[in-house]
Amino acid sequence: MNKYLESAQRLHRHLYETHWTGGRLEGSDPGVRFNARYGRFFKSYLRFIPWRDRYYYLQTQGYWVAANWMLYDLTGDAQYGDIATAGSRQILERQTPGGYWQYPFPEWGGRIATVEGCYASLGMLLTHRRVNDERMAKGVANWYAFLKKEIGFREEGDTMAVQYFANMLGLASKPFSTVQLGRCPNNSTLLLMMVAEAYDATRDSIYLEHCPGLVNFLIAAQLPDGKLPYIVADKDNPGKDYYLCFQYNAFQFLDLARYHELTGDERIKPVLAGLARFLENGLTADGSSKFDSFHDRPFIPYYTAVLGAALLRATQLGFHDYTRQYHRVYDRVLAIQRSDGSFTFSHYDYRILSDRRSYPRNQAMILKHLLMRAQHENREKHQRAASMQETTSLPGAAKTISGEI
Repeated sequence: MNKYLESAQRLHRHLYETHWTGGRLEGSDPGVRFNARYGRFFKSYLRFIPWRDRYYYLQTQGYWVAANWMLYDLTGDAQYGDIATAGSRQILERQTPGGYWQYPFPEWGGRIATVEGCYASLGMLLTHRRVNDERMAKGVANWYAFLKKEIGFREEGDTMAVQYFANMLGLASKPFSTVQLGRCPNNSTLLLMMVAEAYDATRDSIYLEHCPGLVNFLIAAQLPDGKLPYIVADKDNPGKDYYLCFQYNAFQFLDLARYHELTGDERIKPVLAGLARFLENGLTADGSSKFDSFHDRPFIPYYTAVLGAALLRATQLGFHDYTRQYHRVYDRVLAIQRSDGSFTFSHYDYRILSDRRSYPRNQAMILKHLLMRAQHENREKHQRAASMQETTSLPGAAKTISGEI
């Protein structure tokens, strides 16, 4: 049995039984601002209180749809395809007439986030490929039109970075607006992956129109150590080089690897090579992902899972052989899986706290990254079998093997 597939199926079972409503995956979330810093710990340690914080994140749905199609491919079980299709239809049904989706968490209530719309589109595109539902392709087109018109780009010379939210100037009086108004590479890498998927699924070249400017932005933004900063400095913003560096850069590596795979854009390869070089330094002694560039702790399992997936993908793409590193990371992930298949969100927060609630958004990410390893193991198994079959077909091979037996 593929132990990574087995682990993924256990996690899938937990998510299905705990958070699946028949059309959407929803539940509590670490959130932002006060809840991310303090509130979630009260809820974690007071689990006997029936907290009613259940949220529908499009990011969750995008990962969930992707994972179910991966499980369908790995197992041939039609139920996974049914779940993915139902989830994608719910995404489409919840899209507003304007082409967007509202941000779910109350502390950012009323906002329209680039991340949410892109993950919604990715979920619909993955299902559109399988069932050829043109309504989903149209939903993606509506989101892209909204993004261009209402979210827009920050342009500087021949570079462009997609903005974080729609109507950014309206956030100027709100806390943390400096961060939200900055040029964040993580939004642009995600958009590159989304438009590449949209082009590949529809063959409509309009989705590639801003790719040169976005790639120019990432090339210019990359630091000498290979890292992409959290916020790139410009004349209006001092920027921010360091913030949860390894997990952000691991997600960005996977985004850009998929963009390159679908478009063949060779200009992004040096960025990928630099990211891989940076991520190699993200492991602690026990195989966990470092929290950031300056601290090993707290330990966040979904940071660790995405780091393992990025190092695996970098190895597959031939940037370097990170086999030893990604083995350590995945071993760490499997070792902390709970008996019900779920994962604790965090350990050693403020040195002594943990957040043990079940968050579907972060666990759906872990699910996909476990399945990437399961796919890799399956391919390796088939390649070994093919190699053995080829060897036994050579003249004299049968006699040699028979002698060994």
